[in-house]
Amino acid sequence: MNVFRHPARFVLLGVVLAFIVSATSAYAAPVSIGIRGVVNGLNDQAGLLSGKVAPGQVIEGVYTYDNAALPASPSSTQAWYGFSSSPFGMALFINGYHFRTDPANVQFGIQVHNDQGTTPQDEIGVYSSDNIFDIVPASVGSTYMVWVVIDASAALLTDTSLPIGPLDLSLWPVNGLQIQCDDSTHATAYRVMATITETWNAGTADPDTGVTIVYPPGIPPGDTTVTPAEPGHGAPTGFRIVGGGYFDISSTVVIPEGEYVLITIPYDPATVTVAEENLRLFHWKDPGGWEDITVSVDTVNNTITGRADSLSPFAIMEPFDGEPVATPASSPWSLVLSAGLGLGAVLAIRQRMRGGGVR
Repeated sequence: MNVFRHPARFVLLGVVLAFIVSATSAYAAPVSIGIRGVVNGLNDQAGLLSGKVAPGQVIEGVYTYDNAALPASPSSTQAWYGFSSSPFGMALFINGYHFRTDPANVQFGIQVHNDQGTTPQDEIGVYSSDNIFDIVPASVGSTYMVWVVIDASAALLTDTSLPIGPLDLSLWPVNGLQIQCDDSTHATAYRVMATITETWNAGTADPDTGVTIVYPPGIPPGDTTVTPAEPGHGAPTGFRIVGGGYFDISSTVVIPEGEYVLITIPYDPATVTVAEENLRLFHWKDPGGWEDITVSVDTVNNTITGRADSLSPFAIMEPFDGEPVATPASSPWSLVLSAGLGLGAVLAIRQRMRGGGVR
Protein backbone atom coordinates (compact mmCIF):
# COMPACT_ATOMS: atom_id res chain seq x y z
CA MET A 1 0.00 0.00 0.00
CA ASN A 2 1.30 3.44 -0.95
CA VAL A 3 0.35 6.18 1.51
CA PHE A 4 0.68 9.87 0.62
CA ARG A 5 0.27 12.27 3.52
CA HIS A 6 -1.08 15.74 2.93
CA PRO A 7 -0.06 18.31 5.53
CA ALA A 8 -1.18 21.89 6.03
CA ARG A 9 -1.75 24.69 3.50
CA PHE A 10 0.14 26.81 0.99
CA VAL A 11 -0.12 30.08 -1.02
CA LEU A 12 1.59 32.56 -3.50
CA LEU A 13 1.22 36.00 -5.73
CA GLY A 14 1.77 37.48 -9.19
CA VAL A 15 3.93 39.57 -11.48
CA VAL A 16 4.13 38.50 -15.13
CA LEU A 17 7.67 37.67 -16.21
CA ALA A 18 9.09 35.81 -19.20
CA PHE A 19 11.37 32.94 -18.34
CA ILE A 20 13.37 30.07 -19.79
CA VAL A 21 12.47 26.53 -18.72
CA SER A 22 15.41 24.38 -17.70
CA ALA A 23 15.48 20.60 -17.35
CA THR A 24 15.36 19.05 -13.89
CA SER A 25 17.05 15.96 -12.50
CA ALA A 26 16.33 13.48 -9.71
CA TYR A 27 12.65 12.71 -10.40
CA ALA A 28 10.65 11.72 -7.31
CA ALA A 29 6.84 11.92 -7.33
CA PRO A 30 4.46 14.70 -8.38
CA VAL A 31 3.15 16.88 -5.55
CA SER A 32 -0.09 18.79 -6.15
CA ILE A 33 -0.92 21.99 -4.28
CA GLY A 34 -4.52 23.24 -4.29
CA ILE A 35 -5.13 26.99 -4.37
CA ARG A 36 -8.17 29.21 -3.88
CA GLY A 37 -8.71 32.95 -3.77
CA VAL A 38 -10.74 35.87 -5.09
CA VAL A 39 -10.44 37.92 -8.29
CA ASN A 40 -9.71 41.51 -7.25
CA GLY A 41 -9.02 43.30 -10.52
CA LEU A 42 -9.24 43.17 -14.32
CA ASN A 43 -7.52 44.89 -17.23
CA ASP A 44 -9.72 43.93 -20.17
CA GLN A 45 -8.38 45.93 -23.12
CA ALA A 46 -9.89 43.59 -25.74
CA GLY A 47 -13.27 43.26 -24.02
CA LEU A 48 -12.98 39.48 -23.83
CA LEU A 49 -13.87 39.08 -20.15
CA SER A 50 -17.26 40.83 -20.13
CA GLY A 51 -19.93 38.49 -18.74
CA LYS A 52 -17.32 35.82 -18.07
CA VAL A 53 -14.85 36.94 -15.39
CA ALA A 54 -15.47 39.67 -12.82
CA PRO A 55 -14.01 40.95 -9.54
CA GLY A 56 -15.31 39.07 -6.52
CA GLN A 57 -15.47 35.71 -8.28
CA VAL A 58 -13.68 32.70 -6.81
CA ILE A 59 -10.49 31.49 -8.46
CA GLU A 60 -9.34 27.97 -7.67
CA GLY A 61 -7.04 25.34 -9.06
CA VAL A 62 -3.96 23.23 -8.55
CA TYR A 63 -0.31 23.16 -9.54
CA THR A 64 1.98 20.14 -9.65
CA TYR A 65 5.75 19.90 -9.31
CA ASP A 66 8.48 17.42 -8.35
CA ASN A 67 9.68 18.14 -4.83
CA ALA A 68 13.03 16.45 -5.53
CA ALA A 69 13.85 18.57 -8.58
CA LEU A 70 17.33 20.06 -8.85
CA PRO A 71 17.76 23.75 -9.71
CA ALA A 72 19.38 25.11 -12.85
CA SER A 73 22.51 27.22 -12.15
CA PRO A 74 21.61 28.06 -8.53
CA SER A 75 23.33 30.77 -6.51
CA SER A 76 23.19 31.73 -2.85
CA THR A 77 20.35 34.18 -3.57
CA GLN A 78 18.27 32.60 -6.34
CA ALA A 79 17.36 29.25 -7.90
CA TRP A 80 15.10 28.22 -10.80
CA TYR A 81 13.39 24.81 -10.79
CA GLY A 82 12.08 24.25 -14.31
CA PHE A 83 9.76 21.56 -15.66
CA SER A 84 9.26 20.74 -19.32
CA SER A 85 6.92 17.74 -19.29
CA SER A 86 3.49 16.76 -18.00
CA PRO A 87 2.08 16.13 -15.36
CA PHE A 88 3.88 19.23 -14.09
CA GLY A 89 2.10 22.54 -14.50
CA MET A 90 -0.78 24.68 -13.30
CA ALA A 91 -4.55 24.69 -13.84
CA LEU A 92 -6.90 27.48 -12.73
CA PHE A 93 -10.69 27.90 -12.90
CA ILE A 94 -12.79 31.08 -12.74
CA ASN A 95 -16.56 30.92 -13.23
CA GLY A 96 -16.24 27.70 -15.20
CA TYR A 97 -13.48 29.02 -17.46
CA HIS A 98 -10.22 27.06 -17.54
CA PHE A 99 -6.63 28.36 -17.73
CA ARG A 100 -3.93 25.65 -17.78
CA THR A 101 -0.42 24.64 -18.70
CA ASP A 102 -0.28 23.04 -22.14
CA PRO A 103 0.61 19.36 -21.43
CA ALA A 104 2.17 19.07 -24.90
CA ASN A 105 4.35 22.17 -24.38
CA VAL A 106 5.09 22.48 -20.65
CA GLN A 107 6.89 25.70 -19.71
CA PHE A 108 6.47 25.73 -15.96
CA GLY A 109 8.67 26.38 -12.97
CA ILE A 110 9.21 27.62 -9.44
CA GLN A 111 11.69 30.37 -8.61
CA VAL A 112 13.12 30.95 -5.12
CA HIS A 113 14.85 34.17 -4.06
CA ASN A 114 16.67 34.39 -0.72
CA ASP A 115 17.87 37.84 0.39
CA GLN A 116 17.65 38.94 -3.25
CA GLY A 117 17.99 42.53 -4.49
CA THR A 118 19.49 45.85 -3.43
CA THR A 119 17.01 45.88 -0.59
CA PRO A 120 17.07 42.16 0.27
CA GLN A 121 13.78 40.28 0.26
CA ASP A 122 12.58 36.67 0.10
CA GLU A 123 10.32 35.54 -2.73
CA ILE A 124 8.79 32.33 -4.07
CA GLY A 125 7.12 32.37 -7.48
CA VAL A 126 5.23 29.84 -9.60
CA TYR A 127 5.24 30.51 -13.35
CA SER A 128 3.60 28.97 -16.42
CA SER A 129 3.83 30.36 -19.96
CA ASP A 130 2.47 29.44 -23.42
CA ASN A 131 -0.63 27.95 -21.84
CA ILE A 132 -4.09 26.88 -22.99
CA PHE A 133 -6.82 29.41 -22.06
CA ASP A 134 -10.56 29.10 -22.64
CA ILE A 135 -10.71 32.85 -23.28
CA VAL A 136 -8.42 34.09 -26.07
CA PRO A 137 -8.46 36.71 -28.86
CA ALA A 138 -8.88 35.68 -32.48
CA SER A 139 -5.12 35.73 -32.89
CA VAL A 140 -3.50 34.71 -29.62
CA GLY A 141 0.11 35.42 -28.69
CA SER A 142 1.73 34.71 -25.34
CA THR A 143 -0.10 33.58 -22.21
CA TYR A 144 1.12 33.66 -18.62
CA MET A 145 0.05 32.49 -15.17
CA VAL A 146 2.14 33.81 -12.29
CA TRP A 147 1.84 33.43 -8.54
CA VAL A 148 4.35 34.92 -6.06
CA VAL A 149 4.74 35.49 -2.31
CA ILE A 150 7.14 38.12 -1.02
CA ASP A 151 8.61 38.83 2.41
CA ALA A 152 10.24 42.27 2.36
CA SER A 153 11.92 41.60 5.70
CA ALA A 154 13.95 38.73 4.15
CA ALA A 155 13.43 36.78 7.37
CA LEU A 156 11.55 33.71 6.13
CA LEU A 157 14.05 31.89 3.91
CA THR A 158 17.55 30.78 4.81
CA ASP A 159 18.48 29.33 1.40
CA THR A 160 17.08 28.72 -2.09
CA SER A 161 15.77 25.20 -1.53
CA LEU A 162 12.57 24.19 -3.30
CA PRO A 163 9.53 24.24 -0.96
CA ILE A 164 8.51 20.65 -0.28
CA GLY A 165 5.17 21.37 1.38
CA PRO A 166 2.58 24.05 2.08
CA LEU A 167 3.70 27.49 3.20
CA ASP A 168 2.12 29.38 6.07
CA LEU A 169 0.24 32.22 4.33
CA SER A 170 0.13 34.34 7.44
CA LEU A 171 3.91 34.75 7.25
CA TRP A 172 3.98 36.15 3.69
CA PRO A 173 2.67 39.75 3.69
CA VAL A 174 2.65 40.17 -0.13
CA ASN A 175 0.39 37.69 -1.90
CA GLY A 176 -1.33 37.65 -5.28
CA LEU A 177 -1.82 35.96 -8.65
CA GLN A 178 -2.01 37.14 -12.25
CA ILE A 179 -3.29 35.63 -15.51
CA GLN A 180 -2.33 37.46 -18.72
CA CYS A 181 -3.15 36.89 -22.37
CA ASP A 182 -1.47 38.80 -25.21
CA ASP A 183 -2.50 38.93 -28.85
CA SER A 184 -0.19 38.08 -31.74
CA THR A 185 1.10 41.68 -31.87
CA HIS A 186 2.27 41.33 -28.24
CA ALA A 187 -0.40 43.76 -27.04
CA THR A 188 -2.10 42.74 -23.80
CA ALA A 189 -5.63 41.44 -24.51
CA TYR A 190 -6.51 41.07 -20.84
CA ARG A 191 -5.09 40.62 -17.38
CA VAL A 192 -6.79 39.07 -14.34
CA MET A 193 -5.49 39.86 -10.85
CA ALA A 194 -6.39 37.80 -7.78
CA THR A 195 -5.50 37.37 -4.14
CA ILE A 196 -4.96 33.79 -3.01
CA THR A 197 -6.53 33.15 0.38
CA GLU A 198 -5.74 29.49 1.01
CA THR A 199 -3.70 26.59 -0.29
CA TRP A 200 -3.39 22.96 0.73
CA ASN A 201 -1.62 19.77 -0.23
CA ALA A 202 -4.32 18.60 -2.59
CA GLY A 203 -3.39 15.20 -3.94
CA THR A 204 -0.64 12.98 -5.25
CA ALA A 205 -0.81 10.76 -8.31
CA ASP A 206 -0.14 7.12 -7.49
CA PRO A 207 2.80 5.93 -9.61
CA ASP A 208 1.14 2.53 -10.21
CA THR A 209 -2.31 3.62 -11.36
CA GLY A 210 -2.03 7.33 -12.21
CA VAL A 211 -5.43 8.03 -10.62
CA THR A 212 -5.71 11.30 -8.70
CA ILE A 213 -8.57 12.78 -6.70
CA VAL A 214 -8.03 16.33 -5.48
CA TYR A 215 -10.25 17.31 -2.56
CA PRO A 216 -10.93 20.86 -1.36
CA PRO A 217 -9.39 21.81 2.00
CA GLY A 218 -10.93 21.00 5.38
CA ILE A 219 -12.91 17.93 4.34
CA PRO A 220 -13.92 15.86 7.42
CA PRO A 221 -12.33 12.41 7.73
CA GLY A 222 -13.70 9.59 5.63
CA ASP A 223 -12.88 6.95 3.04
CA THR A 224 -13.54 6.94 -0.68
CA THR A 225 -13.19 3.70 -2.65
CA VAL A 226 -12.78 3.85 -6.43
CA THR A 227 -13.10 0.50 -8.18
CA PRO A 228 -13.13 -0.30 -11.90
CA ALA A 229 -16.38 -2.17 -12.62
CA GLU A 230 -18.71 -3.51 -15.25
CA PRO A 231 -20.86 -0.59 -16.46
CA GLY A 232 -23.94 -0.33 -14.26
CA HIS A 233 -25.60 2.30 -16.48
CA GLY A 234 -25.74 2.38 -20.27
CA ALA A 235 -24.08 5.22 -22.14
CA PRO A 236 -26.23 8.16 -23.27
CA THR A 237 -27.26 8.48 -26.89
CA GLY A 238 -24.32 9.38 -29.08
CA PHE A 239 -21.64 7.90 -26.79
CA ARG A 240 -20.19 4.61 -25.68
CA ILE A 241 -18.03 3.70 -22.68
CA VAL A 242 -14.42 2.91 -23.54
CA GLY A 243 -12.85 -0.30 -22.28
CA GLY A 244 -11.72 -0.06 -18.67
CA GLY A 245 -13.35 3.35 -18.41
CA TYR A 246 -16.12 2.74 -15.85
CA PHE A 247 -15.46 3.43 -12.15
CA ASP A 248 -17.91 2.80 -9.32
CA ILE A 249 -17.10 5.22 -6.46
CA SER A 250 -18.56 4.98 -2.97
CA SER A 251 -17.63 7.28 -0.11
CA THR A 252 -18.18 8.29 3.49
CA VAL A 253 -16.73 11.71 2.66
CA VAL A 254 -19.32 14.48 2.37
CA ILE A 255 -18.42 17.16 -0.14
CA PRO A 256 -19.88 20.46 1.13
CA GLU A 257 -22.44 22.24 -1.02
CA GLY A 258 -20.71 24.50 -3.51
CA GLU A 259 -17.43 22.56 -3.34
CA TYR A 260 -15.93 20.27 -5.98
CA VAL A 261 -13.34 17.55 -6.41
CA LEU A 262 -11.02 17.19 -9.39
CA ILE A 263 -10.79 13.63 -10.65
CA THR A 264 -8.09 12.56 -13.10
CA ILE A 265 -8.35 9.06 -14.60
CA PRO A 266 -5.91 7.40 -17.02
CA TYR A 267 -7.20 5.68 -20.15
CA ASP A 268 -5.73 3.09 -22.48
CA PRO A 269 -5.44 4.65 -25.96
CA ALA A 270 -5.74 1.16 -27.45
CA THR A 271 -9.40 1.11 -26.34
CA VAL A 272 -10.18 4.47 -27.98
CA THR A 273 -11.55 4.50 -31.54
CA VAL A 274 -11.84 8.29 -32.00
CA ALA A 275 -9.41 11.19 -31.71
CA GLU A 276 -8.43 11.20 -28.02
CA GLU A 277 -9.20 14.90 -27.59
CA ASN A 278 -12.87 14.00 -28.19
CA LEU A 279 -13.08 11.80 -25.09
CA ARG A 280 -15.48 12.93 -22.37
CA LEU A 281 -15.71 12.14 -18.65
CA PHE A 282 -19.27 11.56 -17.42
CA HIS A 283 -20.60 11.46 -13.86
CA TRP A 284 -23.77 9.53 -12.97
CA LYS A 285 -26.20 11.55 -10.81
CA ASP A 286 -29.33 10.03 -9.29
CA PRO A 287 -31.72 11.54 -10.19
CA GLY A 288 -30.57 13.12 -13.41
CA GLY A 289 -28.50 10.46 -15.14
CA TRP A 290 -25.19 11.10 -16.90
CA GLU A 291 -23.60 14.55 -16.67
CA ASP A 292 -20.59 15.63 -18.76
CA ILE A 293 -18.03 16.99 -16.26
CA THR A 294 -14.99 17.08 -18.55
CA VAL A 295 -12.38 19.71 -17.77
CA SER A 296 -9.53 18.57 -20.00
CA VAL A 297 -8.02 15.64 -21.88
CA ASP A 298 -4.26 15.15 -21.74
CA THR A 299 -3.46 13.21 -24.91
CA VAL A 300 0.25 13.23 -24.06
CA ASN A 301 -0.15 11.31 -20.78
CA ASN A 302 -3.50 9.67 -21.70
CA THR A 303 -5.54 11.06 -18.81
CA ILE A 304 -8.89 12.80 -18.57
CA THR A 305 -9.91 15.21 -15.79
CA GLY A 306 -13.35 16.18 -14.55
CA ARG A 307 -14.86 18.41 -11.86
CA ALA A 308 -17.65 16.90 -9.75
CA ASP A 309 -19.72 17.99 -6.76
CA SER A 310 -20.35 14.42 -5.57
CA LEU A 311 -18.93 10.92 -5.87
CA SER A 312 -20.70 8.05 -7.66
CA PRO A 313 -20.12 6.16 -10.94
CA PHE A 314 -17.83 7.84 -13.48
CA ALA A 315 -17.26 6.76 -17.07
CA ILE A 316 -14.86 7.72 -19.84
CA MET A 317 -16.84 7.86 -23.08
CA GLU A 318 -16.23 8.46 -26.75
CA PRO A 319 -18.65 9.77 -29.39
CA PHE A 320 -20.49 6.95 -31.17
CA ASP A 321 -23.26 7.13 -33.75
CA GLY A 322 -24.50 3.54 -33.43
CA GLU A 323 -26.25 1.77 -30.56
CA PRO A 324 -24.60 2.59 -27.19
CA VAL A 325 -22.07 -0.10 -26.29
CA ALA A 326 -20.32 -0.51 -22.95
CA THR A 327 -17.09 -2.50 -22.95
CA PRO A 328 -15.96 -4.16 -19.71
CA ALA A 329 -13.53 -2.65 -17.25
CA SER A 330 -10.05 -4.13 -17.33
CA SER A 331 -7.95 -2.41 -14.63
CA PRO A 332 -7.62 -4.71 -11.57
CA TRP A 333 -6.92 -2.19 -8.84
CA SER A 334 -8.79 -0.23 -6.21
CA LEU A 335 -8.12 3.16 -4.72
CA VAL A 336 -8.84 4.28 -1.16
CA LEU A 337 -8.75 7.93 -0.19
CA SER A 338 -8.90 9.11 3.41
CA ALA A 339 -9.56 12.83 3.76
CA GLY A 340 -7.66 14.41 6.65
CA LEU A 341 -9.37 16.89 8.99
CA GLY A 342 -7.99 20.39 8.51
CA LEU A 343 -4.66 19.20 7.14
CA GLY A 344 -5.65 18.12 3.64
CA ALA A 345 -6.01 14.44 2.82
CA VAL A 346 -4.31 11.13 3.27
CA LEU A 347 -4.26 9.31 -0.04
CA ALA A 348 -3.86 5.57 0.27
CA ILE A 349 -3.72 3.55 -2.91
CA ARG A 350 -3.99 -0.18 -2.79
CA GLN A 351 -2.92 -2.29 -5.77
CA ARG A 352 -4.39 -5.77 -5.87
CA MET A 353 -4.46 -8.42 -8.51
CA ARG A 354 -7.77 -9.92 -9.52
CA GLY A 355 -6.61 -12.48 -12.02
CA GLY A 356 -5.35 -11.80 -15.49
CA GLY A 357 -2.92 -9.09 -14.38
CA VAL A 358 -2.84 -5.35 -15.03
CA ARG A 359 -3.34 -4.40 -18.65
